[in-house]
Amino acid sequence: MNRFVLIVIFFFVSCKDKAIKVDQDYKSLDSISQSIDGSYYYSAAVKISLQKYKTILEQKDKDSTYRIYLRKLSNHYYNFGIWQDYIATCRKNLKLSIISKDSVLIARYYRDIGDYHFQFATNDSSYLYYTRAVKWLKTTKQEEKIGQVILSMAKLQLYENNFAESEIQAVKALKLAKNFNDKRLIFDCYNVLGLVFYELNDFEKAIYYYGMALEQLNRSKDEFDSNDLFAQTYNNIGIVYQKSEQHTKAIESFVKGLNTPNLKKINLLSYAILLDNLTYSRFQNHDLVEEKDFLVPLKIRDSLSNKLGVIISYTRLGEFNLSKRDTTHALDYFNKGLELSKEVKSYRDEMVLLDFLSLCEPTNRVAYKNEIISLKDKLLNKERLIRNKFIRIEYETDELIFEKEKISRQRTLIAIFSTILIVFLSLLYIIYRQKSNHKILLLNQMQQKSNEEIFNLMIDQQNKIEEGRNSERSRISKELHDGIQSRLLGIRLNLSILKVKHDKATIENSIKYLEQLKELEREVRDISHDLNRDIYFNKESFLLLIENLVKETSNDSIEISLKVDNDIIWSEINNVFKINVYRIIQEGLQNITKHSKANKASVFADLFEGKFRLRIIDNGIGVDVTKIKKGIGLSNITDRVKLLNGTFELKSKTNNGTELIIIIPTNEQN
Repeated sequence: MNRFVLIVIFFFVSCKDKAIKVDQDYKSLDSISQSIDGSYYYSAAVKISLQKYKTILEQKDKDSTYRIYLRKLSNHYYNFGIWQDYIATCRKNLKLSIISKDSVLIARYYRDIGDYHFQFATNDSSYLYYTRAVKWLKTTKQEEKIGQVILSMAKLQLYENNFAESEIQAVKALKLAKNFNDKRLIFDCYNVLGLVFYELNDFEKAIYYYGMALEQLNRSKDEFDSNDLFAQTYNNIGIVYQKSEQHTKAIESFVKGLNTPNLKKINLLSYAILLDNLTYSRFQNHDLVEEKDFLVPLKIRDSLSNKLGVIISYTRLGEFNLSKRDTTHALDYFNKGLELSKEVKSYRDEMVLLDFLSLCEPTNRVAYKNEIISLKDKLLNKERLIRNKFIRIEYETDELIFEKEKISRQRTLIAIFSTILIVFLSLLYIIYRQKSNHKILLLNQMQQKSNEEIFNLMIDQQNKIEEGRNSERSRISKELHDGIQSRLLGIRLNLSILKVKHDKATIENSIKYLEQLKELEREVRDISHDLNRDIYFNKESFLLLIENLVKETSNDSIEISLKVDNDIIWSEINNVFKINVYRIIQEGLQNITKHSKANKASVFADLFEGKFRLRIIDNGIGVDVTKIKKGIGLSNITDRVKLLNGTFELKSKTNNGTELIIIIPTNEQN
């Protein structure tokens, strides 16, 4: 016993220690995470902290808490630009979310992986994951988040020059943003629509949507940090004016953007872009500018590894030197830009630079123009391939969703039909059970009716016996009156002569009358015995039936006694009650004679606390009531007691006799 208690205590202590360890581990992860968040750049200390975080986390169970902390780790990787670890962590969390069937997280990680591919311009992969994210978001009814992903898809279409589709997606996102009053998303949608119409050379609409973006910023500037967004929007408006050769308005917009408070600290790249655009618009407006004005944003872009921006700076520096007829410097900048545009596969920038090179080197103009034509074809084919791939991705995703929905519908139909079948079978079973119960009820009613008929027949038989005995009593009465009384009168009259005569002849003659008196004495004695035997017939018929049952059951092996409380008024008890009591006594006595090996038994019937109590006791071998098997006899007794709303108790011990106690409510209680 003590050993068992120690094992139990050890088990609970172990569980408690394990729970404490789990809590401590996650507290350690929280602490590490806070220290990482406090770092402004990626350092050796941050690298060690991230590795420690990952090591502790990998030892935990892959449950929902694990997935939460794994997402924190992926966020750290994202913040420090550790892209390979970031994408690996996202893919791992996506796999765990799919296994756990967490639809919300599945959608979230499809979007995160899409953002990763967007970051590295693998647009087809990005579009694939965004499409999957939208489908999963729809299944989870997160309509407010769908708009953000659709807008990202619109940007992808824009970068692939699919302007019509980009406009459609941006308008969809805008509607969703307005439905949920997502102010930042509304701004982003206006911005993308401005870019779309800029690329379509619809400058009026472009300015309109950029103006709407500015209005949205003015309405929401207290709700999120909007300074950088103001600068970017003014830059976009300036670019539209710049392209439409409204350089004065372009300069005004660029200046407004540069006047954004703390722009250099907030976003150095935005500052460099605005500064470069302002310089170029002044150059186009024939204002006084110098080469150093172009070199400042170039250096900033180069320091930030903004290669596309560096290409633009090289192009504008080449154009500036070409305007100064400094062909050597112009060629140098154009060639640098061309080399970098080939590296990043920016076909549009490459064509612009080849066009400038053809101006600088007229002798090679044909070669440059042919190269431009080849690039246009290549760009057109690429755009067509990407467009078709986007369509195929949407189609395949829709097909996949359709198949899933089809399977889901099939499962739903199977579940419905299974439920209907189960309900139908259940109804059949209930009907069958009701019919069976009805049959049992009819059988019980028929049995009860038969019992009543049998009991009535027994009563009728007993009544007939009673009538016979009454007839016999009448006959004896007549015999006493007509026979014995008249003979006694004759003998008395004949013997009265002795009062007057005392001679021998008279005495001898009287002796024969004495013999007649002896015969009369014998007759009177016989009649008296008969009358004495019939006294009990004055009792009620049911009680006589029980007495007869007890007498018939008694034999040389067992002596059975009967004691009935005289307070029981049998005439007021219904026949159903009496016939079941009769059968219970009959079953009880049969069990005693068959199984008990008793030589004495007693039947007691009395009133106990206003209820009818029946006790059948024997001095036999007894039974172990915990192991007794309920045979037909005991089952019948149990059923009859239950029918009369009574209680049944069996008291017995091995070799110490058995007592059967039955308590039944009387008619008034029933």
